[in-house]
Amino acid sequence: VTGQVSETLKNPPEKQSAPLRVLEIDLKAGCGRIGCFESEWPELEAVASAGGSALAWALQADAHRSGADAPFVLAVGDAVRRGIPTAARVSVCGRGAHTGRITEGAVGGGFGRRLASVADALVLRGRAPEPGGVLVVDSAGRVSFSHHEEVETLAGWLALLRERHPLGAHLAVGPAAWRGVSYANLAVGEDPPSFVGRGGLGGTLAEMGLWGVVVEAPEVSPSEDAQALTARLKRSPRLRERGAGGSFER
Repeated sequence: VTGQVSETLKNPPEKQSAPLRVLEIDLKAGCGRIGCFESEWPELEAVASAGGSALAWALQADAHRSGADAPFVLAVGDAVRRGIPTAARVSVCGRGAHTGRITEGAVGGGFGRRLASVADALVLRGRAPEPGGVLVVDSAGRVSFSHHEEVETLAGWLALLRERHPLGAHLAVGPAAWRGVSYANLAVGEDPPSFVGRGGLGGTLAEMGLWGVVVEAPEVSPSEDAQALTARLKRSPRLRERGAGGSFER
């Protein structure tokens, strides 16, 4: 990515919209819109075209250059969008509440595969007027907000989200973040949950007035090449051994 930025700085390409879907959400206004990533700096569009982590950092760089506050970005890459087996990572990128620095982490599970059917990146800006909300995104990219009663534990909160939003995947913060713990983590509500902290990303989401993000959309369908790869993986002796609790070497 660094090399690509250096090259595009020397020879900037003609400006063109990247074919990536970005769902921008204004938390204060409570609305969202889907569009392409666009920047007045062509090199950032070139970086963003790689998707995933590169798209997340291009969004951060564009905000910094524009003098805007750092957004909270959830982004997926090409492999997740194509439904490649084992590809489910979501890049979580924003200002860590504990360190005050832009940081990035990753979470797994079905959240990324559902997000990929809606957009390549979910970008949160501003702060919700009422804290404790849950952002709900449907398969068409429409957004709504819900509020639920407070519970005592993260496990209880994740269980409540699964009960209230059974058709969605859930990204949430728990009681620590609600009470202002700056280094609180984020959790994807699966069994077992997938966690990410990285300087207080959970605390950041809570500071923005959100206790959770739910994507109520179907998971992406595997592309033809993904289906072929799945068939090859099933023939892998190493994966068969790992599935049986061992390893290829053993």
